This record gives sequence, structure tokens and C-alpha cells, in this order.
Amino acid sequence: MRLPCALALLALSLSACTDSKPVPPKSAQGPHQPQGAPGPASQARSDSALVFDPVVRDLGTLEWPGRAQTTYRFRNAGSKPIEVLDMHASCGCTAMRMNITKDGAVVRSARGKGESLGPLLVVQPGEEGEIDVTFDSQGFGIEVKEKLSILTIVTSEPIKEPPRVFLNAKIDQAYQLHPTQVAFEPMSTKEEQTQTAEVLVVDPTLYPPFGSKLVSAPPGMKVQLEEVLKGGRAVILVHMTAGPGLKRPFFTGEVVIDADIAGPRTVKIPFGAQITDELSVVPGIFHFQVVEIDRPAEAIPVRVRFLDPGRSMTLSKATIEGDAADRLAVSVAPVAGKEGREFLLTLRAERGLPESGPNGLRGTVRIPTSIAEYPELRIEYRAVTRRLPQR
Repeated sequence: MRLPCALALLALSLSACTDSKPVPPKSAQGPHQPQGAPGPASQARSDSALVFDPVVRDLGTLEWPGRAQTTYRFRNAGSKPIEVLDMHASCGCTAMRMNITKDGAVVRSARGKGESLGPLLVVQPGEEGEIDVTFDSQGFGIEVKEKLSILTIVTSEPIKEPPRVFLNAKIDQAYQLHPTQVAFEPMSTKEEQTQTAEVLVVDPTLYPPFGSKLVSAPPGMKVQLEEVLKGGRAVILVHMTAGPGLKRPFFTGEVVIDADIAGPRTVKIPFGAQITDELSVVPGIFHFQVVEIDRPAEAIPVRVRFLDPGRSMTLSKATIEGDAADRLAVSVAPVAGKEGREFLLTLRAERGLPESGPNGLRGTVRIPTSIAEYPELRIEYRAVTRRLPQR
């Protein structure tokens, strides 16, 4: 149904991954670049011998949520090898893989930062290749109607501006899913837990009832649909109840509903649930992001939950065994309101980490507990360090 035309439509703002959109001169625009599209201003300023074709890709209009893939060709037009130290995009919606090719076959390949201790790739003079790019619109809010992503390639060349290429896409959204993936709290095999996903209808003139129907759900998952008005906007609430019927120890899947929003529309809601008997450790490893040598660093925190409702747990002082153990320290903090049931563990290197070898830095954190069935927690740690190039 639609409200009377007298109602004002909600203005949808234009959002981009950058504060402004550089517009290239007409001479820089090629067949892959529409008139007025964001352009290669930064590429024009770069003195890199790594030359890209095209510099701008326009994916056109994509239905939300959706993915699209495209490719940029490149060539080392210089006389010296070029080390590719890193690749990153201005928008988390974009993932990249760089391939060196010969006679149409991939001979060397790498993703972005973190896969290699040294350069990601070395492009020899005259070598060619391609960057495969995947654009994913799933995480966008309803205000996003267009996205500009700037892809930067960091090289070893003594230049002020690294080479960049550009990716542009328009987004056609009928609904917004929040959250984009439902994450259940770790749960025991003896309990049920309910999480709710919201399907927010983008068109402000549409309102319930839509006649939403459940299409499919995994065994062990109960689903209830509720159509409401929230803040003056139509929302389909998807109540998902996970229970002992789900497979252990970790189960992922998706709930699919049919929402008649401006025509039949299939909505897929992915979820993850950890089903355990008593103890949950997420993530199961202390992982340091790629860090600079001898700079203070902190691993991604680990959350420990004791799920037995009839008992509590205490953790004793941790010991660390492995590479750079003398530089590492563990802090254990009970989560407020959940003392004896939930803890946050943090692994820090206040003096930084030394240079890592070919396998990175590895070791184990050991923490005694008060639970007889789990007398000790053993959580491994991993780290890769890198000496950043001097500019």
C-alpha cells in the first residue's frame, strides 16, 4: 500500500567513501569512464612506472545487497623492478587481488596487507598483470545511493604520490537489513536464544501489511515475522530463535523470507551461532594485525564465557611461552555484571615486537582456571611484524 501523495518523500543523501569526488579533465576520460565520473586526479600526479588501464571503472547500478567484479590491467613501464608493499581501498566494500600474468596465465598473486612478511609482489620491468576487484554493497545504509572507492597501490618507488585507480557504483536499494549478519552470543546446548533482524523498507510511502512469509530456515531455528511501523518507517522484524537443535560446535546458515516490497523481494539473513557445552573462547587465538617493528602493539581481545548457569569461574595469573614472550603481558578483566561468567583477555606488547621470521611470531598463553573440567586455558598467539619503508 502507499500513503497519499501529499506526504513528503524522504530525501536520500548521496554518500561516498571520500569527502569529494575528483573530476578528471576530458582528455583523461576513456571508454570505461562515463562523463562526469570520479577521475584519476591522483594517478595523474603519481610518477609511478606502474601504469594502469583503465584508471576508472563504473559498475553502473547494482541491486542491494549485491556484489560485482571488475579488473584493472597494469604494466611496469619502467626499467627497474617495482616492489608492491601494500594495497588498500578507501571503502571496506572493496576487496582486491593482484596477479602477475604471462601468456594469459597467473604466475604470481597476492592480496592486501598481511599475507607476506616482505613485499606482496615484485613486478619486473615489462611485466604485466591485473588487479581483480570485488565490490560488495551489503554493509551500506539506506542513505547510500552512490559509492566512490579509491584503490591505492603502495610501492617501493621514491615518489610522493602512489598510483591509484577508481571504482564507482550506484546502489538501488528496496530495503536495508540491520544487522547485515546476525551473531548469536555463545550458548550452551541447554538453552535457547533469540536475536532479531530488522528489514527497514527504504520507500517511505510503503507501509504494512506486506504479507511477508518465511521461505526457509535451518532445522533447530524458529522464526517469527512481525510487520510494524518504527519511527514512521515500515520495518519487518525477523525474530530468530536458536536452540539445542542446531549442530555443534559452530553453526552458520541463513533465514530466507519473501517480503512483498515494491514487488516480490527475497531477503536472505545470514547468521552464526556457537553451540557449546560450557566454555566459549572467541576468537580462539590472539591475533596481532601486521605491526611495525618495536612499536607498541595489541592483539585482538579474546572473550571467555563460562556458560554453566549454576557455577562461576575464576582465572589465575597467565604465563606466556614462545617468541618474544618477555615483551608480552596479559590482562584479565571481568565483564561488568557478568563476574565469574565472562572475561575479556588482552595481550599487549608495550615495548613492541621484534622482527618476525618467515613463519611470524608464535606462542601460547596459559591461564589456570578454577573449573576442574577446564583446569587451564591455552590460547595461541600469532604476529607478523614489518619494517615500514622510509619515505
